[in-house]
Amino acid sequence: MKKRILSLVMAILMVMILATLFTGCSSTDYVATVKAMQPYRSVGDSSTYGTVISRYITSSTWSQEVHPQDYAYVVVSGKLDKSNVDVTLTFLVSADRTTKTAMAKPYSMSFGGKTYDMESTQTIVANMFAANDAGFDSFTDYSNSLSGS
Repeated sequence: MKKRILSLVMAILMVMILATLFTGCSSTDYVATVKAMQPYRSVGDSSTYGTVISRYITSSTWSQEVHPQDYAYVVVSGKLDKSNVDVTLTFLVSADRTTKTAMAKPYSMSFGGKTYDMESTQTIVANMFAANDAGFDSFTDYSNSLSGS
């Protein structure tokens, strides 16, 4: 009888573990993780993705798409500050279950009818941090100051 109960408990545990692995279920809140990251801390900027992105992408909604291969997408949707232009910014988040750490990179961005690749997206996000550091309330104003408009 004890052997049967033990076998049943082990079978239930195995099903739970397999379900977690195959469905990508995770207790990790990738949105909170990305929002809290300070990508420029090494150069003295303590601003987080959450603070800067929410400043320039207004009415933003954050969501996560978790995949079973230890990565997720965090998607931010909203309007580009003063404009009525829809913006979608996607972060690629890699998780390391062993060290329980995550790394996020701006992955893609679309607005104004254009979709930007990873390199361009990272440049745009870096410019958002520069605009924040310079005290601009509007990313559009910051961009115009760079182009002389």
